[in-house]
Amino acid sequence: MKYDADFNGYFEKGVFIPQVQNSHDVQSDGTLGVTCTFEPIQEIVDSAMAFNLPIMPSILQLGDIADYNLYSIYKQAYISIACGLYDAGLVLLGQLLEITLKQIILIKTGKLLDGKTFGGALTVARKEGVLEYEDYVFLRFFINKVRNPYAHRDFRAILGNRLLPVWGFPVIAPGEAFNAQQMVGIVDKVTEGIKSGEYKPQFIDPVSDPGIACSTNEGGDQLRAIYLIWLVTIKFEQLVGIYLNQKCYDKYIREHGSPFDKITQLKVFDAESE
Repeated sequence: MKYDADFNGYFEKGVFIPQVQNSHDVQSDGTLGVTCTFEPIQEIVDSAMAFNLPIMPSILQLGDIADYNLYSIYKQAYISIACGLYDAGLVLLGQLLEITLKQIILIKTGKLLDGKTFGGALTVARKEGVLEYEDYVFLRFFINKVRNPYAHRDFRAILGNRLLPVWGFPVIAPGEAFNAQQMVGIVDKVTEGIKSGEYKPQFIDPVSDPGIACSTNEGGDQLRAIYLIWLVTIKFEQLVGIYLNQKCYDKYIREHGSPFDKITQLKVFDAESE
């Protein structure tokens, strides 16, 4: 089975097998054989990283964050964007800020917000007064402009009301059968006409078709993701430094205890050495 190369793989019994494409060839003995070719996923990733990493901020280190759970999410978001997985990276940045906010509320108030949405947690933070106003505004912006649109794949919110120029043209002459060489000539003629301004575009709403919306969105995802990894890296480091520093954790432990307090220590010393 020849699978669409854009998907970089094929399905076998409902399981997606990456990188492999099957094609059928006639062998020397006249039988039909299967040849496997490998799509260059590694090349795609390498190309994305070569372009993205030099213009991305230096990745934060675990020592800068201290909270391993938060650092793990941040690292996955950073690597996703570096490798060209921009939608995934943006969704993870939303998750990062949501969990960071809930951790701030826990440390400041002792309240564990299980089941609360990002927006619900932000409302609690506002009522409890645990955030400076500018931090509240930033998180509200991120929820409305990035997190919700990308988490729900809301192309209208992402693309707005922009219109896409299109040109409709025939690929065969009227009354004639399809001819590949003739089609190439038609495409060349249309291309020249577009360049010269002879053929004017029509405009469509890309959101009217999910496939068109997706391809239109992909064109802007890279720059958006690079901008946001810069913005979130700076803001995330500030949020952790202000609200989740060691003094904040020490105060929380004094007031609420630690999950390690009740753990019985192993007896590694004999009675005489104690």
